[in-house]
Amino acid sequence: MNGRTYHSDSVTDGEYWGPNDDKQNEMLDIFHHAMTICLDGRLYDAPLPKNPENAIDLGTGTGLWAIDFADEFPNCNVIGTDISPIQPS
Repeated sequence: MNGRTYHSDSVTDGEYWGPNDDKQNEMLDIFHHAMTICLDGRLYDAPLPKNPENAIDLGTGTGLWAIDFADEFPNCNVIGTDISPIQPS
């Protein structure tokens, strides 16, 4: 639709209204950086233990938050999952 690809174009299970193409992925990465700026460089605004063991990013999109979180906490098991299969397999 409108030259964009959507989740429903490629997968029959689940329902998501937004596009899942390169243009949307770029927007998601820009939004991630903007939110990080709004949070004064922090990736989260919740009380966490000093060394978290596990983290899950539901609706990970491009996975940028999960990657940055894993970089900040290298001993943490970080999982990112998304309904749209945009990550390489």
